[in-house]
Amino acid sequence: MRKICPRCTKEFHRPPNSIIRYCQDCESIYHKALYAANRATIRARRKEQYASNPGPGRARCRAYDIERREENRVRGVQYYRDNREVSVQKKRMDRAHNPQKHRSLRLLRKYGISAQEVERILVLQKNTCAWCGVKMTKTGKFKACVDHCHKSGHVRGIICSRCNTVEGMCGTLEIAEKIVEGMKQNELLSYSIGARR
Repeated sequence: MRKICPRCTKEFHRPPNSIIRYCQDCESIYHKALYAANRATIRARRKEQYASNPGPGRARCRAYDIERREENRVRGVQYYRDNREVSVQKKRMDRAHNPQKHRSLRLLRKYGISAQEVERILVLQKNTCAWCGVKMTKTGKFKACVDHCHKSGHVRGIICSRCNTVEGMCGTLEIAEKIVEGMKQNELLSYSIGARR
Protein backbone atom coordinates (compact mmCIF):
# COMPACT_ATOMS: atom_id res chain seq x y z
CA MET A 1 0.00 0.00 0.00
CA ARG A 2 1.51 3.33 -1.10
CA LYS A 3 1.19 6.37 1.15
CA ILE A 4 2.48 9.98 1.19
CA CYS A 5 4.55 10.97 4.22
CA PRO A 6 2.91 14.06 5.85
CA ARG A 7 6.33 15.39 6.95
CA CYS A 8 8.51 15.18 3.84
CA THR A 9 5.77 14.50 1.23
CA LYS A 10 7.74 11.50 -0.04
CA GLU A 11 5.82 8.42 -1.20
CA PHE A 12 6.53 5.24 0.78
CA HIS A 13 5.22 1.69 1.13
CA ARG A 14 3.08 0.94 4.20
CA PRO A 15 2.13 -2.68 5.01
CA PRO A 16 -1.61 -3.35 5.32
CA ASN A 17 -3.08 -2.98 8.84
CA SER A 18 -0.01 -0.94 9.89
CA ILE A 19 -0.21 2.18 12.05
CA ILE A 20 2.95 3.73 10.55
CA ARG A 21 2.20 7.31 9.50
CA TYR A 22 5.61 8.50 8.29
CA CYS A 23 8.31 7.25 5.93
CA GLN A 24 11.30 5.34 7.36
CA ASP A 25 13.63 8.37 7.27
CA CYS A 26 11.16 10.61 9.14
CA GLU A 27 10.42 7.83 11.68
CA SER A 28 14.17 7.44 12.30
CA ILE A 29 14.65 11.22 12.78
CA TYR A 30 11.65 11.35 15.13
CA HIS A 31 12.82 8.43 17.32
CA LYS A 32 16.41 9.73 17.48
CA ALA A 33 15.15 13.14 18.62
CA LEU A 34 12.82 11.51 21.15
CA TYR A 35 15.68 9.40 22.56
CA ALA A 36 18.04 12.39 22.72
CA ALA A 37 15.42 14.44 24.63
CA ASN A 38 14.61 11.64 27.11
CA ARG A 39 17.88 9.70 27.18
CA ALA A 40 18.33 9.57 30.97
CA THR A 41 14.72 8.49 31.60
CA ILE A 42 14.78 5.79 28.89
CA ARG A 43 18.13 4.39 30.09
CA ALA A 44 16.94 4.32 33.72
CA ARG A 45 13.74 2.52 32.71
CA ARG A 46 15.68 -0.06 30.65
CA LYS A 47 18.12 -0.68 33.52
CA GLU A 48 15.22 -1.13 35.92
CA GLN A 49 13.48 -3.57 33.56
CA TYR A 50 16.68 -5.57 33.05
CA ALA A 51 17.51 -5.63 36.79
CA SER A 52 14.02 -6.90 37.64
CA ASN A 53 14.18 -9.73 35.06
CA PRO A 54 17.54 -10.29 33.31
CA GLY A 55 16.84 -13.92 32.34
CA PRO A 56 14.82 -13.63 29.10
CA GLY A 57 17.18 -11.10 27.51
CA ARG A 58 20.26 -13.16 28.30
CA ALA A 59 18.59 -16.39 27.19
CA ARG A 60 17.53 -14.74 23.92
CA CYS A 61 21.08 -13.47 23.27
CA ARG A 62 22.60 -16.85 24.11
CA ALA A 63 20.13 -18.69 21.86
CA TYR A 64 20.77 -16.21 19.03
CA ASP A 65 24.56 -16.68 19.39
CA ILE A 66 24.28 -20.47 19.39
CA GLU A 67 21.94 -20.52 16.38
CA ARG A 68 24.11 -18.23 14.28
CA ARG A 69 27.61 -19.05 15.54
CA GLU A 70 28.61 -21.13 12.54
CA GLU A 71 26.92 -18.75 10.09
CA ASN A 72 28.76 -15.75 11.63
CA ARG A 73 32.08 -17.64 11.62
CA VAL A 74 31.69 -18.51 7.93
CA ARG A 75 30.71 -14.91 7.14
CA GLY A 76 33.75 -13.59 9.03
CA VAL A 77 36.12 -15.99 7.22
CA GLN A 78 34.61 -15.05 3.86
CA TYR A 79 34.91 -11.32 4.63
CA TYR A 80 38.57 -11.79 5.59
CA ARG A 81 39.26 -13.70 2.36
CA ASP A 82 37.57 -11.01 0.27
CA ASN A 83 39.24 -8.10 2.11
CA ARG A 84 42.51 -9.65 3.31
CA GLU A 85 44.78 -6.74 2.32
CA VAL A 86 42.51 -4.18 4.00
CA SER A 87 42.23 -6.28 7.19
CA VAL A 88 45.99 -6.85 7.40
CA GLN A 89 46.70 -3.16 6.80
CA LYS A 90 44.22 -2.17 9.56
CA LYS A 91 45.85 -4.58 12.01
CA ARG A 92 49.34 -3.28 11.16
CA MET A 93 48.25 0.33 11.64
CA ASP A 94 46.53 -0.52 14.93
CA ARG A 95 49.64 -2.34 16.19
CA ALA A 96 51.84 0.61 15.21
CA HIS A 97 49.57 3.12 16.99
CA ASN A 98 48.87 0.97 20.10
CA PRO A 99 51.90 -1.27 20.78
CA GLN A 100 51.23 -1.42 24.54
CA LYS A 101 47.62 -2.50 23.99
CA HIS A 102 48.70 -5.34 21.71
CA ARG A 103 51.47 -6.39 24.11
CA SER A 104 48.91 -6.53 26.94
CA LEU A 105 46.47 -8.55 24.81
CA ARG A 106 49.20 -10.98 23.75
CA LEU A 107 50.39 -11.47 27.36
CA LEU A 108 46.82 -11.95 28.54
CA ARG A 109 46.00 -14.41 25.75
CA LYS A 110 49.24 -16.41 25.99
CA TYR A 111 50.06 -16.36 29.72
CA GLY A 112 46.93 -15.05 31.46
CA ILE A 113 48.67 -11.99 32.97
CA SER A 114 48.53 -8.30 32.09
CA ALA A 115 51.42 -6.00 31.15
CA GLN A 116 51.01 -4.28 34.55
CA GLU A 117 51.55 -7.61 36.32
CA VAL A 118 54.70 -8.23 34.26
CA GLU A 119 56.01 -4.78 35.25
CA ARG A 120 55.20 -5.53 38.91
CA ILE A 121 57.13 -8.85 38.73
CA LEU A 122 60.09 -7.04 37.12
CA VAL A 123 60.09 -4.49 39.97
CA LEU A 124 60.07 -7.35 42.52
CA GLN A 125 63.00 -8.96 40.65
CA LYS A 126 64.80 -5.57 40.56
CA ASN A 127 64.71 -5.68 36.72
CA THR A 128 67.05 -8.70 36.68
CA CYS A 129 66.68 -12.23 35.28
CA ALA A 130 65.14 -14.65 37.81
CA TRP A 131 67.70 -17.31 36.83
CA CYS A 132 71.06 -15.75 35.96
CA GLY A 133 70.58 -12.33 37.63
CA VAL A 134 71.67 -10.30 34.59
CA LYS A 135 70.16 -6.82 34.12
CA MET A 136 67.26 -6.85 31.62
CA THR A 137 67.31 -4.78 28.42
CA LYS A 138 64.57 -3.73 25.98
CA THR A 139 66.08 -5.73 23.09
CA GLY A 140 68.82 -8.28 22.45
CA LYS A 141 69.79 -11.42 24.33
CA PHE A 142 68.87 -9.97 27.73
CA LYS A 143 65.33 -8.97 26.74
CA ALA A 144 62.63 -9.84 29.30
CA CYS A 145 60.63 -13.04 28.62
CA VAL A 146 57.79 -14.58 30.61
CA ASP A 147 58.86 -17.97 32.03
CA HIS A 148 55.91 -20.34 32.32
CA CYS A 149 55.18 -24.03 32.69
CA HIS A 150 54.08 -25.45 29.33
CA LYS A 151 51.94 -28.13 31.02
CA SER A 152 50.02 -26.07 33.58
CA GLY A 153 50.47 -22.57 32.06
CA HIS A 154 51.62 -21.25 35.48
CA VAL A 155 53.89 -18.17 35.26
CA ARG A 156 57.13 -18.75 37.21
CA GLY A 157 58.81 -15.39 36.70
CA ILE A 158 60.54 -13.14 34.18
CA ILE A 159 63.81 -14.37 32.67
CA CYS A 160 66.18 -13.05 30.00
CA SER A 161 65.83 -14.33 26.43
CA ARG A 162 69.18 -16.16 26.71
CA CYS A 163 67.91 -18.26 29.64
CA ASN A 164 64.56 -18.71 27.88
CA THR A 165 66.34 -20.04 24.77
CA VAL A 166 68.43 -22.46 26.85
CA GLU A 167 65.32 -23.68 28.67
CA GLY A 168 63.47 -24.17 25.38
CA MET A 169 66.35 -26.13 23.88
CA CYS A 170 66.70 -28.36 26.95
CA GLY A 171 63.02 -29.16 27.04
CA THR A 172 63.03 -31.29 30.21
CA LEU A 173 64.70 -31.11 33.61
CA GLU A 174 66.52 -34.42 33.03
CA ILE A 175 68.24 -33.08 29.89
CA ALA A 176 69.14 -29.84 31.70
CA GLU A 177 70.68 -31.85 34.58
CA LYS A 178 72.70 -33.94 32.11
CA ILE A 179 73.94 -30.76 30.40
CA VAL A 180 74.96 -29.24 33.76
CA GLU A 181 76.71 -32.50 34.74
CA GLY A 182 78.49 -32.58 31.38
CA MET A 183 79.57 -28.94 31.76
CA LYS A 184 80.96 -29.67 35.24
CA GLN A 185 82.91 -32.69 33.97
CA ASN A 186 84.28 -30.76 30.98
CA GLU A 187 85.27 -27.88 33.25
CA LEU A 188 87.19 -30.27 35.55
CA LEU A 189 88.74 -31.93 32.51
CA SER A 190 89.83 -28.58 31.02
CA TYR A 191 91.43 -27.60 34.37
CA SER A 192 93.34 -30.87 34.58
CA ILE A 193 94.57 -30.52 30.97
CA GLY A 194 95.66 -26.95 31.69
CA ALA A 195 97.49 -28.05 34.84
CA ARG A 196 99.57 -30.61 32.88
CA ARG A 197 100.96 -27.97 30.52
